[in-house]
Order: sequence, then C-alpha cells, then structure tokens
Amino acid sequence: MLKKYGDEVEGIVFYLSIPGEPIIEKDSALVINKKSNKKLKELLDSLSV
Repeated sequence: MLKKYGDEVEGIVFYLSIPGEPIIEKDSALVINKKSNKKLKELLDSLSV
C-alpha cells in the first residue's frame, strides 16, 4: 500500500472489527500496521483489552 498510496497511508490504521471482540481488533491492528504508526497507538489506547 505504501508503494501505491505513499506516506498518506501512515495516517490510517487498518484492523478487523467484530463487535464485542476487542482482542481481534488489537491483534489484527498489530499484524497489519507498522508499529510506528501513530494512529495504531491511538487505537490500542482506546481499546479496553
């Protein structure tokens, strides 16, 4: 995605969501995104896992 969209992708966090399953959101976000993504940190801070 970085090749196609450039650095703009760094402003987006990607994850899978299943209502009532915050662990899936957390785990999928960690696998899909770079650890340095600021939005990833915001998502992880907002999850109650």
